[in-house]
Amino acid sequence: MKRSGSIVIHRPADEVFAFLAEVHNETSWRDSVTGSGYIGEGSAAVGTDGYTEVSMGGKQVRMDWRISSFDPGRHVAWQLTGGPWQGGGCLHRSAVERPHRGDGGPRSQAGRCPADA
Repeated sequence: MKRSGSIVIHRPADEVFAFLAEVHNETSWRDSVTGSGYIGEGSAAVGTDGYTEVSMGGKQVRMDWRISSFDPGRHVAWQLTGGPWQGGGCLHRSAVERPHRGDGGPRSQAGRCPADA
C-alpha cells in the first residue's frame, strides 16, 4: 500500500525542513507518533541513534533507528535498527521550479524522500 499527500506551508523551505528534521517535533506532525528522540546525548549526525514510539491499534510500538546520512539543512536519512519493521526513510530539501508567484524565481520544497531516493 502506498499513501501520499501534500500540503502548502507558507514558510521558507529551510524553516520547514528544520522543523521536520528535528526529532522532538515528530509528535507534532505525525498523528500516530507518541514519542521520539535521540538515545543518550546525541544530536543529528551520521551514527546518532534514536527511537520513535507509535500507537497502533491500541498498542505502543517502539522503533529504534540510526542516522545513516546527514547534510545539515538539506538531507537526513535513517535506517531502522530495532523494532517490528525493517527499512528506513529520509527527509530531503530540494529546489524545484514552481509556477510564477510574482517574482518568477525558483521555489524549494522539503518533505519525505521519493521511494527511489
